[in-house]
Amino acid sequence: MGVMTSCAGSAVAWVESPFQLLSVIEGAAAGNLPPRLIVFARGSVGSYRSLVDLLDIHRVDGLSVVPAPPWRAVRGLVGATDTFVVGDLFSGAVQSLVVSTRPTSVTLVDDGSSTLAALEHLGRSSSTLRRPRSTPTTGRALLGRAAHALLRRRSASGRLSLSSGLPVDAVSPVEIPVLRHAFSWARDVEFGWLPPRTPVIVLGSALAADGLISEAAYHRWLRDQLGAGAGADLAGADLGGAPVFFAHRRESPSVARLVRSLGGSVATTAGLPIELIAHRTSPSTRFVTLPSTTVLTLRSISPSTRVECTSVPADWWMPGAPASMRALAETIADSGVRACTHPDLASGERAHHTASHELRFHR
Repeated sequence: MGVMTSCAGSAVAWVESPFQLLSVIEGAAAGNLPPRLIVFARGSVGSYRSLVDLLDIHRVDGLSVVPAPPWRAVRGLVGATDTFVVGDLFSGAVQSLVVSTRPTSVTLVDDGSSTLAALEHLGRSSSTLRRPRSTPTTGRALLGRAAHALLRRRSASGRLSLSSGLPVDAVSPVEIPVLRHAFSWARDVEFGWLPPRTPVIVLGSALAADGLISEAAYHRWLRDQLGAGAGADLAGADLGGAPVFFAHRRESPSVARLVRSLGGSVATTAGLPIELIAHRTSPSTRFVTLPSTTVLTLRSISPSTRVECTSVPADWWMPGAPASMRALAETIADSGVRACTHPDLASGERAHHTASHELRFHR
């Protein structure tokens, strides 16, 4: 990644994770974003390296990715452009840039469940953009309210949109237009890193780390999945080895230690979104997960991927878990996955659900 000192004639994107960067790449490849786009990547350059290396090989015209420059320079460059492309509306950096530079138009890109939660906030006439269960300082609360108000005004004037590969339908008073993409870049990209050959891949969840569900319940779920994966008679019996666990980036290292103690293997995505890895995993491999938008993106990028999502029982939720998060988890668990399991069902029994083509959010 090079260094950018001028964005003349270009729009600017701000990303804070590899998946946000993938969402920008997909939006640009689909023509949903301005034809010249400079992407500022926040954080460690190494966390984006694998994806940027792929982009160097499988180029998208007009798209450049650079490390985020010093904050004053970022504000000046964002303020000089007409369109600001962002992923995480709950990010303090994003809110600060939106409020201080007052961009002419804003385009949102997918950032997992935070995108869906942000859409719900934007559907309210008055709200504070903040993460579930967070307790913002007075300053952050004021910033979140100011960002919400500005984005509502941009929407009212037709200058707020969403570029998405998720099955979202932003049904709310703001009526945000959704520019679709089908993860075409991710489907076509080739890379040399081989996914692990295993019958079961267990995807870690941030629900416990974020204080939304009981940590003890999450650990029981991990034990159940790792035990079932090790002993199940699967169609992928030709795939040897222990179940493989990919931790969520917000999980404590103690979770990886627990997985190893249970006989599982802990793997890393090497800086690539799990969706890219899944697209090249054996069709015999099962992905098991708790509700997250990864369920939706895995199915979008690789329809043949075997995804099993465990719905969250009522007694797993912590008392302070917002009703909106519980509803979102239920919606994802009921969406278009092949089988959604409930831990209270008898062993081997699965609750099958009708595929849902849209996620709807109301005021």
